[in-house]
Amino acid sequence: MRAAWSRAAGTRHAYRSCVVTLRPIDDANREAVLALRVSPAQLNFVSSVADSLEEAADEPHGRAICWAVYDDDTPVGFVMISDEVGAPGYIPQYLWKLLIDEHHQRKGYGTATLDLIVDYFRGRSGVEVMWTSAGQGEGSPIPFYERYGFERTGELVFDDEVLLRLQLYRTQKPSPAESAHRRPRSVTPSSSSTTRRGSSRPSSSASASRMGVSGVVAAGAVSAKHSASS
Repeated sequence: MRAAWSRAAGTRHAYRSCVVTLRPIDDANREAVLALRVSPAQLNFVSSVADSLEEAADEPHGRAICWAVYDDDTPVGFVMISDEVGAPGYIPQYLWKLLIDEHHQRKGYGTATLDLIVDYFRGRSGVEVMWTSAGQGEGSPIPFYERYGFERTGELVFDDEVLLRLQLYRTQKPSPAESAHRRPRSVTPSSSSTTRRGSSRPSSSASASRMGVSGVVAAGAVSAKHSASS
């Protein structure tokens, strides 16, 4: 499942009537978003919304951008990214957190959220690659990311998390030398403690506005209609 986006028409087309949006976190929805939870098996791989916001506040050079994921008017998840970064050692264009509530998983919301994040980064001038990382083991989200199109780089970061990359514009699979050349300078092996995740202000293509969320940047709403078939 992918949200279909027509740049010429400026609209996304529905496979069914469900609309997924990325909305700012504010006083009106904060309690509902903080209540989102993953399944117990996933707790080793994704932090809670509260812990994620605290982590972002503790890493100001990461300049996190965060949204709540909505199905129409129901909060179903949380996503946090980095775009540009404020210091060496942070990964730009990085998917920092992706959480879909345990009661709303396997309905296509994770894929729909990735579609919107990919579209956001494609709107950034000169950005060709998006990054994320995840731990290994039972319940790991790595298979989900690989089904979407992410590829392992062979590097470990952030306490032995697998670094993954997604080529945003691809005509053919890059060679190993090309892949190595395109890795961000901020990425270092897990033996170094200096590598962190990071971000900057949202682009105008996402119709974003800056709003404070526990010291974190919250971008404006982004939406897409999607199919829940996968």
